[in-house]
Amino acid sequence: ITGSWNYTGSAVQFDSDNLLQRAGGVAAASSVEDKLDAQLSKVGIKAGATNFTFNEDGTFSSKIGKRTMNGTYTYDKSTSTVNLKYAGLIGMNAAVTGSSNSMSMLFDADKLLQLVTFLGGKVNNSTIKAITSIAESYDGMKLGMEMNK
Repeated sequence: ITGSWNYTGSAVQFDSDNLLQRAGGVAAASSVEDKLDAQLSKVGIKAGATNFTFNEDGTFSSKIGKRTMNGTYTYDKSTSTVNLKYAGLIGMNAAVTGSSNSMSMLFDADKLLQLVTFLGGKVNNSTIKAITSIAESYDGMKLGMEMNK
């Protein structure tokens, strides 16, 4: 995952194909992504304003608008998970999927909320409520970020 990654939009993954079918298929996933994009943009997480740079030494930086934050990460290739640690925060695990030029980082809903609150600085209560509502809509759904190199 080393390199610089630019946020292109939200990402949604259902834990099983059966859940995806029950949720209404690809249309449901697209609808959730649209809603999540709208809420994430309220805290500055949007295309052109957000990126992550993962260095080979296990450090990373993330930029949201004019705000840059640094931390450390570990990547477990066998489970395709990354653990992000910002200063003062407990590590946050994300499932990583993708190719050499595109990557999705998918979090359990509570971890995404923790990340959004931290990265977005002061987040208004209605934004958190909206993201929580999206996350609670479907049990077994992961939410996160789609990025390109």
